[in-house]
Amino acid sequence: MKRLSLELGGKSAHIILNDADLDLAAPAAAQAVFQNSGQICSAGTRLFVEDAIHDEFVERVLAETAALRMGDPLDPETQLGPLVDQAQKATVQRYISVGLSEGARLL
Repeated sequence: MKRLSLELGGKSAHIILNDADLDLAAPAAAQAVFQNSGQICSAGTRLFVEDAIHDEFVERVLAETAALRMGDPLDPETQLGPLVDQAQKATVQRYISVGLSEGARLL
C-alpha cells in the first residue's frame, strides 16, 4: 500500500504548490470561496499555500477580491450578492471575531 495523507475535513481546502500558474490559481481561489456568497458546501474556504509563493499568492487573491462587483443578485453585473439572512451574517461575523481572537489577520 502507498502511504498518503488525505484532507477529509469537509472544509474544501485548495492546495497551491510552488509550480502553480498564479495567473490561473488566484482568480480560481477567489471565485471558489465567493461563489454563491460563500454559502455553498463546496466553497473553497481554506487555502494551503507553499511558503515560497505565499505572499504573492495572498496579494493576488486580495486583488481579485477587491475587484468583485457586489450588489443586487438579480443584476447580471453582480458577482457577489448578499448573505441569505441576518443569522448567516451573525455567523460570519462570529467566525471573523474568533479568528481575530486566535491571532488571524483580517485582510
